[in-house]
Amino acid sequence: TLSAADVEYAAIKPQKTRKERKEEEIQYDEVTFTVNRSNAHQRPQEDCVYSQ
Repeated sequence: TLSAADVEYAAIKPQKTRKERKEEEIQYDEVTFTVNRSNAHQRPQEDCVYSQ
């Protein structure tokens, strides 16, 4: 999903004006933060499995 979002974002970016591009970057940062948060939540579970 993240890869598809990256490709979509890259495709849209050149067509945006500077102002619109700034808004798009902010929105993209929020999506990235959500994904990173999900990964951080999964990591302790994986560590638990490895430690067992």
